[in-house]
Amino acid sequence: MSTLVYKVTLRRVGEEMLEATGGTDGRVLLAPKGTPNSFQPVELLLVALGACSGMDLEVLAARDGVRIEELEVRVTGTKPLHRSSLDSVSVDYHLADGGSDQVASWLTEVGDICTVAVSVRDGGATVSHTGKDPTSGDPGSQGRRREGAS
Repeated sequence: MSTLVYKVTLRRVGEEMLEATGGTDGRVLLAPKGTPNSFQPVELLLVALGACSGMDLEVLAARDGVRIEELEVRVTGTKPLHRSSLDSVSVDYHLADGGSDQVASWLTEVGDICTVAVSVRDGGATVSHTGKDPTSGDPGSQGRRREGAS
């Protein structure tokens, strides 16, 4: 069985600010709410969900011979203040033209093929936290598993 590997790197670029880079050298700034031209981590999760779903919707439309000219995907997540997880996420598709009549038939399929949607819904991915302190003389500091929220 083949496996795809996705990697991103985040580097501290200021107080409470990280810059993320991906395999195509794209860059995204993550910073506290209100910082111009930046995202918060949960917003990027919603971006990933919307992008994956929207791109898969276009693939399904093309498969069925429909060309989507205009598409807007709006993603909303809600999180209770006392919890560290979202309790609901809605993905709303707005098409200005082609395919509008067929969207309903594609939505269930999108929810089953979008990698991000399936990962969020099923939560089956294992998340491990490891760390390395380059200033530490402790050889055991490398690769030590840390428990906690991500």
